This record gives sequence, C-alpha cells and structure tokens, in this order.
Amino acid sequence: MVDDPGHFNLFSNLQLQGIDALPVTRTAEGPDLEQLEALAREYRPKVMFTQSVLHTPTSSMCRQPVLLRWITCSE
Repeated sequence: MVDDPGHFNLFSNLQLQGIDALPVTRTAEGPDLEQLEALAREYRPKVMFTQSVLHTPTSSMCRQPVLLRWITCSE
C-alpha cells in the first residue's frame, strides 16, 4: 500500500520492480484509515510505504490519534 497522492515517481518505480501498489488516500491527518483497513482485509498486503512527516506532495503530517489507531489496528 502507498499514500495517494504520493511522491511523483513512486508508483512508476514500484511498477518497474513488479510491485502492484494499492493506493491509500492521504488526508490532512494522515492515511484514510477506513480505506486502509478495507484494503488490508481484502488484499492482505505485506507492507505500506508512507511518509509520516512532511509528506510529499501535501506537506501534511500524521496526527497522533491517527497513528495510535493505525498501530492498534495492525496488531
């Protein structure tokens, strides 16, 4: 899974490596957790690439409540 929007060449670089990236909508607070949870249940991905501080291109940062919920959801 990857933040969407994300770094301008990330999706194409992942695709060149044979990786099918699942886009997760990036909000002002961080990743859309409902969408993230739904994708995780359906596809069971092994990893998520995200930028928690100074996200490119939005310059947003993950807020603490979002991070705490994310951590407890992934256990």
